[in-house]
Amino acid sequence: MDLRKFKLLITDVDGTALNSKHELQPETVEAFQRLRDFGVLTTIATGKIYPSVAYLVDYLCGEAPFLVGHASIAQEQDGKILLWQGLSAEVMNVIVRVSQKNDCDFAAYLPEGILAREFNHNMKYLTEYWEPEAEEVATWPDLGDRLKDVVKVTFVNCDSDLVLERVANDLKEDIGDMAALQFSVPHMVEVTNLKATKDNGLRFLSEYLDIAPEEMIAVGDGANDLGMLEFAGYAVAMGNAKPELKAAADEVIGTNDEIGLAKAINRWIDESV
Repeated sequence: MDLRKFKLLITDVDGTALNSKHELQPETVEAFQRLRDFGVLTTIATGKIYPSVAYLVDYLCGEAPFLVGHASIAQEQDGKILLWQGLSAEVMNVIVRVSQKNDCDFAAYLPEGILAREFNHNMKYLTEYWEPEAEEVATWPDLGDRLKDVVKVTFVNCDSDLVLERVANDLKEDIGDMAALQFSVPHMVEVTNLKATKDNGLRFLSEYLDIAPEEMIAVGDGANDLGMLEFAGYAVAMGNAKPELKAAADEVIGTNDEIGLAKAINRWIDESV
C-alpha cells in the first residue's frame, strides 16, 4: 500500500490497538509516532469515554480529535467537545424502566465519568476495560439535570446472558427508533444515540479536518467497526476480527496479540519510502 495517498488513520481500541489484556504495547506507540512523522494523522474511535482512554490519547492521537462513546462525542485533547450526540430524557426513562423490570444493572456514561446504582461486581467488570470506577447514585430520578448529559448507557450482567437477551428485547420493543443498541463487548448491551456510530463520527472528522474518505485508513475488529471500515478509503481488519469485517476489508493483518497493527504500519511505511 502507498501511504502517500492517505492523510488519516483511525483505529478502534480494544481488540485492535490494545492486546487482549487491554495493554498498549511500546511497538504500537513507536509505529504510530513513525506514521505521524511520515505525515499521516492518527486517532481513535472507541465505545469508551474520555477518562477511560486519556492515557492513550497522547500516544495514539497526536494532535487529531478523537471519537469516544461510540462517536457520541468528538473531542479534542484540551477537552473541547466538537460533536455531541447524547440520549434523550425519553430514552433514559425507558432504560430505567427496563432495568427495574429485569433487575439488571446499567452504567450511565457522562463525558467526565460513569454513574451506577451501586458499584457491584457488574460495575467492577467495566474496570477490566480501564473504565473509571462508577459513582454510586441513590435513585436515578434524583439526578435531575445530570441525566441530560448521558451519552450512552451500558447494561451489564456477568451472571446471565439470558437476562441481557431479555433486556435487549425489551429495549428494542420500547425504544424503537429512538436509540440504537450495540453489542461490542461480552456481557454488555449498550444504548446510544441513533446517530452515534463510528461511520457518522468519521464523516464528521472528514468534514472537520477536510480529509476525503478515500484519504482515510480505518482499522477495527468488532461488528460496530463495520460502518467505519466501509466509509474509509482503505479498510483494515485485525486477524482476530469478526468474519464480516474480514470480508469487508481491503487487508487483513495480524491479531492484536501479535501487535498486528504496529507491524502493518511499519510495513506500509517501508513500502512507501
